[in-house]
Amino acid sequence: HCGLAVREKMQLGLRWPLKEIVVSSKEAEIKNVVADFGDIIKNQLNIKKIRTIDSMPDIKLKIKADYSKLGPKYGDKVPKIIAQLTIDSPETVLNNIEKKGEYSFKVDHDTLRIQREDLIISREIPKPYDEGAFNGGFVYLNKEINDELESEGYARELMRRVQALRKKAGLRKSDNISLFVRTDEELREMLKEWNSIIKEKVGASQFKISEFQPSKSHSFTSKET
Repeated sequence: HCGLAVREKMQLGLRWPLKEIVVSSKEAEIKNVVADFGDIIKNQLNIKKIRTIDSMPDIKLKIKADYSKLGPKYGDKVPKIIAQLTIDSPETVLNNIEKKGEYSFKVDHDTLRIQREDLIISREIPKPYDEGAFNGGFVYLNKEINDELESEGYARELMRRVQALRKKAGLRKSDNISLFVRTDEELREMLKEWNSIIKEKVGASQFKISEFQPSKSHSFTSKET
């Protein structure tokens, strides 16, 4: 479910293949699940590769004071709290909160105590990943699309549209069709290596791609006979 949520955030449908999913967790049980069911996870999410790590490197944590929480508690001391939060690293502040339940320091002889709810915490994820959290860790989807993945994505989209047309026409699985696709030269080249697979998957005895004036946005025009 977490992987699906990250795909939705990336606005890439399940038919669009992605390069890699990384599961970040220190729990042995989760790593075992990935080892046992990795192929199922890849198939369900349309991912080429899956791997597990203890933690994702190069994640940058950022914290800032939540005025709505600190203002009523500390009033005119808030600017000094903000200044103090720039002295220690976000990791130091959050580690203190995790271990002690608070991050404390002195201002004008008063001890100020900052809890997690007093802070706005953000995570800067290294490119080309998007992050999703689950109970026990995080998942990271590699959103980098290369030529091979792009070709597969367009081929899958074409097959999806043809299958929808077949269904609309009331055709049975055994019925053969003649498929004609009109697109630009760039997409025609992308689909070349997929021609035989497309023919087989959509039940086409004939399959022809013709070109029209090149366009920046690829589109399909198909009809069945």
